[in-house]
Amino acid sequence: MQCRIYDEPQGFDDDREERMDPFLFPNLKSIILTRSAFVDANKNPDRAEGGDVRLFSLSHLSSIENPNLTFTGLIHFLNKFDRICFLELKHIDLPYDPSEEVPDGWEHRLQIESILLEGFKRASLEAFNKIFNGLDFDSQTIRACELSASGVNETMDFTLEDIHSTEDLLSFIPTLSNRFVNFISCQGLNDACLELLSKPNPHTHLWNLEMLTHLTILRCPGISVRALKDLVESRLAEAISRGYGVIPGYGGYDELMPLRSLHVFNCGLSISPEDAQWFKEKVEDEILFFM
Repeated sequence: MQCRIYDEPQGFDDDREERMDPFLFPNLKSIILTRSAFVDANKNPDRAEGGDVRLFSLSHLSSIENPNLTFTGLIHFLNKFDRICFLELKHIDLPYDPSEEVPDGWEHRLQIESILLEGFKRASLEAFNKIFNGLDFDSQTIRACELSASGVNETMDFTLEDIHSTEDLLSFIPTLSNRFVNFISCQGLNDACLELLSKPNPHTHLWNLEMLTHLTILRCPGISVRALKDLVESRLAEAISRGYGVIPGYGGYDELMPLRSLHVFNCGLSISPEDAQWFKEKVEDEILFFM
């Protein structure tokens, strides 16, 4: 079910409100709602509960148009499902009040595999991070959002896409803790950002993105071959110093490893045959470069 254009039905308020059939589709697998279509669906307590959906997409929802809506109210709606394979939240601008009660144990009961956030303002992204903090999911994409210094939930796979050059990646990258990381059309990604991944934090002595093993960079023109080589070489040297290739069984989930794959596409780099060979020798599994 996909709502493209929605006009709120002509009805009555309060006791005179027009009565409609329940929003109840037990076999529904894909739900895409826009603006007040979500509000109407949320009014009916008999909507499909306890079900699994492949896609739940909600877009252009604002407290300006719907003053009573909050992030906590959204949680109450999502809690009606058992499992959502792919959750899309696009251009959501809702307030968050920590005093509002969320359903008990919802973060353990509801299973979400992948989340896409698009067009979030900074305050909304911070609110999302706070309320979804206890939820466990596999992958997350943040697209065309203002970034929050509070970081994001820990996931195996993380993608940052279409981020404006004015966003502070130097403050955001140290908040990440993912194994697969993709930077796509991030105009502010530069050699200084890659340097963050090439040495430990001088204050904590911990490595940024310590668990990183797979890195993809697409359409980010601010990086250089030299910075990529420093990143690969320094992480390989650190892993060897910790026992990689020496201690049997080294390479658990919480141990720093060399990069296993490096994919760099359409970043305007000029890779010499010598550099290409160097990367092939240093990156464990796969290296792909396209100018």
